[in-house]
Amino acid sequence: MGQVTNADIYNKLIDIEGRLSTVETFAPVVTELQKIVIAGNGTPPMKERVNKIEDYIKVRKDVEKEKKEGINKIQLILITAVIGNVIATAFSFFK
Repeated sequence: MGQVTNADIYNKLIDIEGRLSTVETFAPVVTELQKIVIAGNGTPPMKERVNKIEDYIKVRKDVEKEKKEGINKIQLILITAVIGNVIATAFSFFK
């Protein structure tokens, strides 16, 4: 199943608007949807809000990934220090 982009959703809404606006009973509903979804109705448009949410999710994933990589580096440094200490202790014991 492929990814559905905001542009796909926007294009489908425009297509639906074109089809439904020809039917008089649906015209007020389409106008309200256009105000809310496309124009924003006093707030940023839905497309813009969804883009911001997607950007935020991407940033959070990147932060979590960097955080995990940072922990792995610290663990590697600690393990190396412990092994080095064991080798130095063993060397001084047998010397």
